[in-house]
Amino acid sequence: MRFHDGTVFNAEAVKPNFDRVTNPASHLKRYGLYSNIAKTEAVGPYTVKFMLKEPFSAFINQLAHPSAAMVCPSALADGKALSRQPCGTGPYVLETYSPTSVLKVKKYDGYRIAGLPKLDGITWLPMAESSTRSAMLGTGEAQAAYPVPADQARAMESSGGIRIEASPSIIERIVSFNTRVKPFSDVRVRQALNYAVDKKAFCRVVFKDYADPAAGVMPAAVDYAVSFDPWPYDPKKARELLAEAGYPDGFSTTLWSAFNHSMGSKAVQLFSSSWPRSAFASKSRRWKPVSALLGWKASAVRTRQACGCTTSAGLRPRAKRTGPCVLSWLKKVFLPVS
Repeated sequence: MRFHDGTVFNAEAVKPNFDRVTNPASHLKRYGLYSNIAKTEAVGPYTVKFMLKEPFSAFINQLAHPSAAMVCPSALADGKALSRQPCGTGPYVLETYSPTSVLKVKKYDGYRIAGLPKLDGITWLPMAESSTRSAMLGTGEAQAAYPVPADQARAMESSGGIRIEASPSIIERIVSFNTRVKPFSDVRVRQALNYAVDKKAFCRVVFKDYADPAAGVMPAAVDYAVSFDPWPYDPKKARELLAEAGYPDGFSTTLWSAFNHSMGSKAVQLFSSSWPRSAFASKSRRWKPVSALLGWKASAVRTRQACGCTTSAGLRPRAKRTGPCVLSWLKKVFLPVS
């Protein structure tokens, strides 16, 4: 197997890739995902040895994260050029790239699997507007679109000539609270807001039933995920809990959304109408919210990130939600067993 520049893909190519991502001086966004690696060694032509700072049973899963994709060693020398001149071992090589208008790739003749890729090239066009993507797909200007707006999916499919592919996701949408500030420091408030939201209606209104109420920390599509009964919808119980917590007339707060699209707006509007007597405003800039509409992909790496929110250097604090007992339990999950 060779990189696009002809360099052999071997252990000597793997080592500089991980040396780069585990070096805090590189200032890479994904440094936190690999900060548990103490040292990387090439111990043979095709054998790499990783020494970890502590035991981590899901390390193989961690290496499968997309950010662990290997880059040509020659391209690592200039990090700034790397974003515009990528070099890997994949089935396509970059032909044209303009960040705001087009990404074009062509077939890599030296790809390791004979007969692949099937296409001579692919052109990606960034379209921020969901309706524009849908229209291009309908007219044949585009042959595929992602993501397809949930509120347009059924109409597009019924129009004929378009196939909508939907499958269980490993993405879970969440509302995250800063539990170190009032009123979210009170568990009764957090429970009340959970009781106040009709999750089935949320999935119907926001995602047009292309989603299901969360039944656990990890979605059902994740291997070994444990499902519980969804948190029930009980607005009466919500009001009672708020009164017990000292907020009989509700309170005012700000809900930030990480999603600048129609579904994100609908989600914020639904929360603001569901949560009793609370006022909301959508924000999108500096990260200093007390509550936020977010999403996460459930994986071993992400769970480690959740632990790192309050413990690991290099991870940006996101939500103060993990106490010392929970952290100790989560860490034990990743200890290797015989």
